[in-house]
Amino acid sequence: MVAHTVGPVYRKEKDPAAALRSCYESSLFYCKAYGGGSIAFSSISTGICKSPFARIVIVIDSSDGYPMAEAVDEATYVVRQFLEDPKNDSVRPPFHHRQH
Repeated sequence: MVAHTVGPVYRKEKDPAAALRSCYESSLFYCKAYGGGSIAFSSISTGICKSPFARIVIVIDSSDGYPMAEAVDEATYVVRQFLEDPKNDSVRPPFHHRQH
């Protein structure tokens, strides 16, 4: 399964952290809802996007992109919270290894 999420524009959000977390949470929710499996994330909303109208990659002014360190912190927080709930055992990011 491939899921797609549209990330927030950092400088246009009242609460950019909450908006970014919501992207990760929604992706995890739908992955679980459709049977689980493996899920991987790109750097959502960190300043590079592909234009739907052209076959080029656009580098947005860095003021538009989510600061990378903060984006990593938010993504890590959401995934960790998700993994701590035993009910979410059917979804695993590829870097997750169970302790036996």
